[in-house]
Amino acid sequence: MAGRRCGQTNRTRGRQDPAAIRLQQVLMRRIARRVAVLIGAALLISACSPGEEPAASTVPEPSTSLVSTTSPVVLTTTSTSTTAAPTTTTAAAPTTTVQLEALRIPHAAEPLIDGVLSDGEWDDATVDLMSDGATVHFMHSAGTLYIAVAGREVGAVNVLLATTDEVWILHSSAALGSALYVADAGGWDLSHGYDWCCRDSSDESQRLELFEDEGWQANIGFTGDPGVVEYAVELPWTEAAVAISSIRDDTDTGFWPIELSEEARSQLLGVPPQQRMFVLGEWRHILPAEE
Repeated sequence: MAGRRCGQTNRTRGRQDPAAIRLQQVLMRRIARRVAVLIGAALLISACSPGEEPAASTVPEPSTSLVSTTSPVVLTTTSTSTTAAPTTTTAAAPTTTVQLEALRIPHAAEPLIDGVLSDGEWDDATVDLMSDGATVHFMHSAGTLYIAVAGREVGAVNVLLATTDEVWILHSSAALGSALYVADAGGWDLSHGYDWCCRDSSDESQRLELFEDEGWQANIGFTGDPGVVEYAVELPWTEAAVAISSIRDDTDTGFWPIELSEEARSQLLGVPPQQRMFVLGEWRHILPAEE
């Protein structure tokens, strides 16, 4: 398929809107989960005497395999430390497995894809933070997934969406374009790279053609409010795994989910190579919220 088509910040001020309240709630839940993980790891370590490793049944083996996009997303992190013991034996710290909940996407009214978070337009969306402090908003309407990335200034945004056999990279900057990977033995093979379009912000017909041909569209980065990019995605998204990156220069980047490792983050940037491995186990699955 040929990729085609060719982001900014919320203008609402003077009141704490529902999106801000939901964002605070998201942050509190994230802090609570991390505290629970740290407490669990500390209890597991204290249960082992010096020089004694945790029982094999207690600590799961780390896995490097890709997680199926139809199963829960599992993020595995491993930390190691050396504990002095009378026999000079070292004890390894346990492996901590954090299961990220699937993100539930609420139903809402269809927004206008113009790079402007108009008053009330995204109030019903689920809101989360990116690693650079930008916010990312999710909602759906009539089978279409809507995503808004609200950053500080104009840059390039990639929304990556993975199903069981495809990974789409949906790019917005001064133009729109997509890259598609298909599942191959042991990894992912590039089906097509970027074919840029939609550079003319005054010609909406190109974006509508892209939506018809590929099932997605977005505003380009130089339209609407600086730093805001809005997407409409009709590609199969229920139970898909999603990751997002934004970049303004080599040292000014943002990523979602913020838990992504350096390896996972590096896979979201740059020119797509012919073959690529994606750490899909660190991406976030999305599901429509129960009505």
